[in-house]
Amino acid sequence: FFFAFMLGRVVVLFVFLWCGYAACASVSEGCDGYLSFLKPRCFTSCPLRDDYVDVVTGLLLTNVAGQNEAVQKISAALDAHDKTKPLVFHFAGDNGTGKTFTATLIGQGKYAKTNSRTGTMEGVLYIRGNNFMYDETGAIRRANPDVYFKQIETFKEQLRSDVIAQLTKCPESLIVFDEYTIPNRRVLSAMEEFLDGNPVRVDENTYITSKQATFIFLSDFGVEQFSQNLSFDQLLDVIEKDVSECWGDKLMKLRHLQNNIIPFRPLPMPPEDEIDALRIMDVTVPDGVKQMVAMLFSSLDQQLSVRENWRNNKITQVSWQCDRLCEEKVAHIIYYHQIKSSMYRYRNYRGIEQNFSELVTKKILTKLRKVGQSTSSLKFVIEPDMQTGKINYKVANSKPFWASNRV
Repeated sequence: FFFAFMLGRVVVLFVFLWCGYAACASVSEGCDGYLSFLKPRCFTSCPLRDDYVDVVTGLLLTNVAGQNEAVQKISAALDAHDKTKPLVFHFAGDNGTGKTFTATLIGQGKYAKTNSRTGTMEGVLYIRGNNFMYDETGAIRRANPDVYFKQIETFKEQLRSDVIAQLTKCPESLIVFDEYTIPNRRVLSAMEEFLDGNPVRVDENTYITSKQATFIFLSDFGVEQFSQNLSFDQLLDVIEKDVSECWGDKLMKLRHLQNNIIPFRPLPMPPEDEIDALRIMDVTVPDGVKQMVAMLFSSLDQQLSVRENWRNNKITQVSWQCDRLCEEKVAHIIYYHQIKSSMYRYRNYRGIEQNFSELVTKKILTKLRKVGQSTSSLKFVIEPDMQTGKINYKVANSKPFWASNRV
């Protein structure tokens, strides 16, 4: 009886605390820390982190290479967002420069929970422009305009409904619109009412607000004219000029409300007519490549393929020796390979990541498989050879499996 009495008091106290937190769940409390389990909003569709601006900035600084200006501008805009109107970004750049990756990191930094069904962070709506692609040739519009305009209105209403549903669940949402130049302009116009901060009408008696939300539009506007020699402001002019030539006087509201246009610079490449004659020692490696290779080395042991291989071979510890000079030589070789490869040459920083996988990660995995289950710990020495342009690997020491201290 005494035990039941005490248990009842504990339950009552817990319910009291829970209701106390529920009463202030609308306050901008975060979902980090050991008390997060007492915060009801952390189990909702809008689990904001504590000091998420600092978390996002840290993620961008440690994971995004070659885009220092972009990272600084994004961080400053997030910090300055006063919630009187939505924060609207336009990331413009070529494929492989990090636009989508940066948007993903913002979501990971802003929210504290992943949606188990979609695999994305709670609080994030990801919209693909390809999902609204229709009648690219104009054949349907010419042959049957009624069918055409009916489908356009259906797309427009679908887009509007998706955004309303997301903002209803999470007023502080991050809404990412990838390839937003693909849909018809009439479809895109559905986004305009969400960007000025005015109440959005849902039905006769219901309105929602978008003031606390962040919108990111991703495009390739202006990329054909991007150059490393252009300043940040000059790149903005290039983007705006391309937008004007593409859309004319259409979607003016959508364009004017994108007050944070962020150019993503391409990976610098030598002139194409000089590539064949280039030798490895003639190449000047961009700082962004060195930065990215250092990042990839720092996260190498976290890569799923590497960790899976360790587990499969019952290896408890793998380490490698590659100091800063070694990393710079690896970056030099990888960049040279990318320049020389017609397949990778214009993949920008994504190509650097893919080359790192081919020349570093897969080589280490091959060594691990050859060792098999005979050892419990391994140490590799990475030896980049600037003369041959190859990266060599040797096992510095290994510990037999039977001698492992693993419990």
